[in-house]
Amino acid sequence: MKRKFLDLIRRRERDAAGLDLFQEKVLPEGRKIREVINSGEASFVDILPVIQQGRKFKDWLGARNPDESLLSEYFSEISKTSWIQSLPGKTFRWMTAGGLGIAAAAAFSPVVGTLAGLGLGAIDAFLVDQLLKGWRPDQFVEGSLTNFIEGQR
Repeated sequence: MKRKFLDLIRRRERDAAGLDLFQEKVLPEGRKIREVINSGEASFVDILPVIQQGRKFKDWLGARNPDESLLSEYFSEISKTSWIQSLPGKTFRWMTAGGLGIAAAAAFSPVVGTLAGLGLGAIDAFLVDQLLKGWRPDQFVEGSLTNFIEGQR
């Protein structure tokens, strides 16, 4: 019983150290939510939308392996790429946008084709790329949470 209890304490200390390291590396200038609310910079009502947006992050935390380092799993998750983000996938998307621009130029005018190509390229870069990348834990940490902590509510 004593050995099991000591094992639990060691595991808890390791987890606490991992959380501290995660906060130090991912949110180095961040203050704790409690401090923001206690200082009066924000009210408890202000944190409710952040909590709502953090549900995916909480689900991700619950699904990760507790024996692995939180920091290393976080960086692994945010830096992984899918096949659509690799060179062949991006080349295919670029060729599709270019082909549609050329088709617009042939159907309408060179100016319309150029504008269509630029528009399709922008949509691909800013919208399609984000949709294909999917949700990642840094979207919550570097978005909603950091904005709340730094007072950019």
